[in-house]
Amino acid sequence: MISPPYAPGTPLGWNYSGVPDLEPFFLDDTIRRMFVTPEEARSFLQFQTVLHVQPGLARVQAALALLGEPQQCYKALHVAGTNGKTSVTTIIAALLEAHGLLTGHYLSPHLTEIEERIVVGGVPILPAAFADHLEYLLPVFDEAAQRTGGRLSEFEVCTVLAFSWFAACAVEVAVVETGLGGTFDATNVLGAPVCVLTNVAVDHVAYLGSDLSGICREKMGIVTPDAQLVTGVTDPDLLLLLEAHCAASGASGLWRLGTEIQISRSRVALGGVLFDLSTPYGVYEELFLGLLGVHQAQNAALAIAAVECFFGRALDQDVVRSCLDTVKVPGRMEIACHQPLVLLDGAHNPAGAAALATALDEFFPDRSLFLVCGALDDKDVWGILAPLVERAEIVVATAPQTSRARPADLLARDAERLGATVLCENSVTQAVQVAVQRATERDLVLVTGSLRTVGEARQALATIVTGALV
Repeated sequence: MISPPYAPGTPLGWNYSGVPDLEPFFLDDTIRRMFVTPEEARSFLQFQTVLHVQPGLARVQAALALLGEPQQCYKALHVAGTNGKTSVTTIIAALLEAHGLLTGHYLSPHLTEIEERIVVGGVPILPAAFADHLEYLLPVFDEAAQRTGGRLSEFEVCTVLAFSWFAACAVEVAVVETGLGGTFDATNVLGAPVCVLTNVAVDHVAYLGSDLSGICREKMGIVTPDAQLVTGVTDPDLLLLLEAHCAASGASGLWRLGTEIQISRSRVALGGVLFDLSTPYGVYEELFLGLLGVHQAQNAALAIAAVECFFGRALDQDVVRSCLDTVKVPGRMEIACHQPLVLLDGAHNPAGAAALATALDEFFPDRSLFLVCGALDDKDVWGILAPLVERAEIVVATAPQTSRARPADLLARDAERLGATVLCENSVTQAVQVAVQRATERDLVLVTGSLRTVGEARQALATIVTGALV
């Protein structure tokens, strides 16, 4: 066992002296020559996406073992689920911070730059620090690859980097979102005492299949002995699976939305949602959440319950109110500008699109919809489009800048077959510009279909629309 190489006062909090397997690597200053700029570090990680890594935790476990198990330097909460993970993770982190704990949180994926995934104290890691830390870890990744016979993927590299960065920053608690699945997700090395399973729906079919029971089994793999599970799953058959797993794994308890966690009087308010909440530890009345969509009240309820489980008590009411009022989750029902009104939402599966369509009816029932949609080719594109195109005046089909994107002309054909009036633009920037130019002050421009599309739209709006909020 290698002792944790973290020592305050050394560069980046690291001290590799006395670590037998790594000391030779870090005594050689030539390692510092690979990444001159943050862009070079990002390019290195993008190259890792071409690796077709087999499922399994061995590579991440090997890297973390070489580092002295940095993920054991702090407590953790682990969040899995098909939709809502980022919202729940962000709200949990905000609540923990508001209660006085230095908190790190790890998100997936990012909207614009990869540094958005790794956040400490509410601040994403700086690009220069990301590149610097990645460079320090390269020998670790090489050694882990030699020991396991396989190189780490982009997500595995980011996960190890996040866990080591949290330790170097001496966070007291980390809130970690899975990439996909659970059992074999790279993040599933935490043994977190509190786990959240937001919901279970069909997505990532190539990896998880299309059977809900199988998907649920994979996601509940994050629940370890003595862990408390908080879940928004309401399907009776899936709940039976969760209850059986918790009993078999020796989990300490299960809190279910609609049973132990009760939301009442949930309703639309100006700029957000009002709701009452009761949990086994407390009652919270007239909570205002500054996020659009009644489904976000469910995410907030799960977050509050998870933090209660972490502390083992009810939370400070004033702290909860202040936190929910100010929390922001970019790219999720996000108002990017007002003239015209532009809404960004990363719905990328049928369940997410259905929740988005419901939220549109709740908050913008009288506005004509200009829909900008770009999706990935391995997604259920018809399932994403179907609940949205029936409301749209025009669909502007486009494609984000990734080899995984569904070509804009094919997506346009999909929308036409669903009865939409369609325009086609090959770039997200051009698609947003066309929609914004056609929309009036009484219309709504919605950009959706993929978080990649939303990320590119956020960047485009900064130059297309004067006064854009992104």
